[in-house]
Amino acid sequence: MLLHGLCVRGFRSFHGDLQVIAPLGKITLIAGQNNSGKSNVLRCAHQMDALRK
Repeated sequence: MLLHGLCVRGFRSFHGDLQVIAPLGKITLIAGQNNSGKSNVLRCAHQMDALRK
């Protein structure tokens, strides 16, 4: 399954406003400073996939 984007709010480091991570392709680079939430994007996508199964 290929995700086109991800919207997150209230998950770990994503507080306040809705955070939109889009567009996503077959290969997407996630870059940012330390403690900016990069790993939490992957955790969120992984948990969403686990719920789908």
